[in-house]
Amino acid sequence: MKSDRLAAIRRRIAEGGYRRNRTTAVPHLLPELEAGNLSWPRRASRLIRRMCEAERPVIEPDERIVFARTVPSVPPIFSQPDWKRLTAGHTLHELGPISNICADWGMVLSQGLAGRRRVATETLREMASDGEAVEFLEGAIETIDAVLDLAARYREAAERMGAHEVAGILARVPAQPAETLHEALQALRILHAVVWMGGHYHVGLGRFDQYLGPYLAADLAAGA
Repeated sequence: MKSDRLAAIRRRIAEGGYRRNRTTAVPHLLPELEAGNLSWPRRASRLIRRMCEAERPVIEPDERIVFARTVPSVPPIFSQPDWKRLTAGHTLHELGPISNICADWGMVLSQGLAGRRRVATETLREMASDGEAVEFLEGAIETIDAVLDLAARYREAAERMGAHEVAGILARVPAQPAETLHEALQALRILHAVVWMGGHYHVGLGRFDQYLGPYLAADLAAGA
């Protein structure tokens, strides 16, 4: 029964069952970042790339919306001396990284990451003479590619275990615009987790009802 499945999932979460999937390995980025003398924006995009690469797909047999964090923490992108130099004379909010943020979830769900990648690529051509813009847009593309690769690995894992519904949804999202509530929730699960993986540890979901309401309404209308 569906209620039994949901009760089992809630119980597993409450009991901390997700912890058994955690690894002790955390990407060590500082040598790579410092060897390339990378700027802050490029360090941020490389962090998400390496975090996505380090994640091991985990899908429980009773899950229909998937992603379980396996990397236990977010590594620093600056050495302690560099961090002290960069923040000298400033009062930091909490741990320092940008937090208490809310992305435009509705936009990315409606356009898909492939759509956002096209926008970034087109803008990159238009602003090729602007160094800061190029840096930001190349980082955005690197980040999007990393998330799409992570989703593809989850899709492959779902296919291997025979979770065909999950695999079918991951074949569409988060790359393509969500068309159903299930697709929107699956895309949101991965996208929300990735923002955390970038070091933004307070990430809001915003007006959940406003941007997911149309998907629910469409599902109900289709089933009527």
